[in-house]
Amino acid sequence: MKEFGKVMLIIGMVIGSGFASGKEIAVFFSRFGWLSYVFIPIAFLLFFGVFYWILYYGKKGVQKFYSSKAFLIISVVVSLVFTSSMFAGTTATISTGIKWIDIFLIISLLIGCVIVSQKGVGLLAKINSYLIPFTIVVLFGCLIKNVGQSQSFVNGDFFSGSLFSILYVVMNVSTSCLVMGMLGQDMTKKQILIVSFFASLILALLLTFINFVLLGNEGSLLLSMPLLEISSGKIYTLMRVVIFLGCLTTLISLVFTISQSLKKLGVFGFFNIFISVFFPFFASFLGFGQIVSVLYPIVSVLGIFLLVPFLPWEKLFRKKE
Repeated sequence: MKEFGKVMLIIGMVIGSGFASGKEIAVFFSRFGWLSYVFIPIAFLLFFGVFYWILYYGKKGVQKFYSSKAFLIISVVVSLVFTSSMFAGTTATISTGIKWIDIFLIISLLIGCVIVSQKGVGLLAKINSYLIPFTIVVLFGCLIKNVGQSQSFVNGDFFSGSLFSILYVVMNVSTSCLVMGMLGQDMTKKQILIVSFFASLILALLLTFINFVLLGNEGSLLLSMPLLEISSGKIYTLMRVVIFLGCLTTLISLVFTISQSLKKLGVFGFFNIFISVFFPFFASFLGFGQIVSVLYPIVSVLGIFLLVPFLPWEKLFRKKE
């Protein structure tokens, strides 16, 4: 079923280190207490609308995106921030404590990113169609084991929470709109509707369950990787696997996006690979928690501009100008 692979590809671009570790949900939803359960349905509707919109206008959107240096530069900047956090999450979860093994795993990861950046959307879809279903099943199992005893129903700010839910959707979609635009070029309206609905529904269910677990574990919102740090024993090991796979699927999508944008800006060869792979890898040493807590909300605002090429009424603005 073609739709299944595309649903998994879209989900794979959202379930990164921040999502799988629970840190994104803590920053954008759980911090608002019981009101977070109101903001998640808002996020579902926004995800559905934006997914449908980008997939439907994919072909024209990609053309407009590639024709503007400004969009390409913004795409590179925003994607570099998210890629650095994916690297931070990935390297943290594959750490074994044995130096030579860790070096081998990191080198393998970097080589894999270089290969994927050159291969295209087809390879991304194949990888995600296998990894994402497994990741989701294991994540649900870990969440069930980590359900807390009581829920935190502190008051939240409705206006701020609504704004953060919007920024959350924009943040996740802005970095993947180019890949989704390519994905929608050969899809019918019915296929677009099915893919948009199920991708949004699965994400909303995951957001709800993760939010429930975070609010049920006192102090979890202050942790760098809350779902990992509240786990123990076998669940801790499984959560490391979940975060690694979540990081990996999003990481390769981001690296591909950066590489393609750089090629359109005239950056090829070694410099293309260095900027898209090695620069964010070194930037990841700033720290996962610091990147997600400080830089994510900032670049989510910047990411709004990346959705402009996919607006069906963008031509009206050009005519007025």
